Amino acid sequence: MAKDDQSGARMNDAAPTPAQQPDAAATNSALPPQEVQDVARSNINFKLRQLALLTALADTGTLRGAAERIHVSQPGATRLLQELEETVGEPLFIRNKGKMQVTPAGEMMISHAISLQNRMLNAYLDTKRAATGNAGVLRLGIFGSLDPDFLSRSIEMLQKRLPKLQVSLSEAPQEFLPGAVRRGELDAAVGRLITSEVESGLKRHVLYRERFSVVCSVNNELARGTGAPSLDLLMDKRWVLPARSSFLRQKLDAHFAETCGRAPGVAIESSLSMLSCLSLLKETFDVCVLASGVATFLAQSGLVTVLVDSIGDIESAVALMTDADAPSRPSTQVLLDVMMQNVPQRPPLSR
Repeated sequence: MAKDDQSGARMNDAAPTPAQQPDAAATNSALPPQEVQDVARSNINFKLRQLALLTALADTGTLRGAAERIHVSQPGATRLLQELEETVGEPLFIRNKGKMQVTPAGEMMISHAISLQNRMLNAYLDTKRAATGNAGVLRLGIFGSLDPDFLSRSIEMLQKRLPKLQVSLSEAPQEFLPGAVRRGELDAAVGRLITSEVESGLKRHVLYRERFSVVCSVNNELARGTGAPSLDLLMDKRWVLPARSSFLRQKLDAHFAETCGRAPGVAIESSLSMLSCLSLLKETFDVCVLASGVATFLAQSGLVTVLVDSIGDIESAVALMTDADAPSRPSTQVLLDVMMQNVPQRPPLSR
């Protein structure tokens, strides 16, 4: 907005664009279409002080009281009102024995003035919120086996810090997340770190290092046994494991070979998401490898039994990933802060 030398900021200083003066304006007006177009081309300017004066006059009923309300002199208030009436071409108030009596045109103008002032206030607040991240939408991608408690606590804290921010969550396979962030389809993603090549062009903020557990259905005979079975005894069971090409699977196979001298005899590959593992454990398969945070959540919900708390020293870094070339977003920084405050720490859950 351009500054007016006497009365503050002016609205609508720029000439209207063609999109601002189409026939739609005439359709919604009582004026003939040609008059509406003439008005649009006239580049009408309303000053914020004039709008403030109108609402103050409606409240106080006197020019003196209105002038005091908006902190201008009475002659200055008189000049503002005269300029506004000249702009609209209609009397807005009638002076009657020291009182200002509003006209029908004045009532309409006051209604619009209140609306415009509220919109300007909202514009100011929205701008301030946007500067701190407390506005707009944050598009966050997550992988299917992210710790549920960690996610829910972090989102809850984020919403308390930025109540006007909308969070859009998208669950996707781990390998799709880095590309989605680089293409600008996501503002940030939480996933396991794989290789620097896959995650090139991304900023990686390590949140925590997760371990992996072995679980079974609560209805499986393994859940009714006494004591925790060894990995060697479980090798003959039917397993749900991550994809053979994944870095995690390579670590698991190496650990099985070192500690048991063999790999599980029967296995199916899965993304290790909660729903897929639960459905596979329900009928066909005996045991499943899950991130320990997910295993804890499901065990506390009475859906699985944890047989092995931690498979050796196998662990994987979970990180918040953002585009290294994109401007830093305040809302993403707040998300990182609240996630760092909610790093999972749990006692063992096995029997």
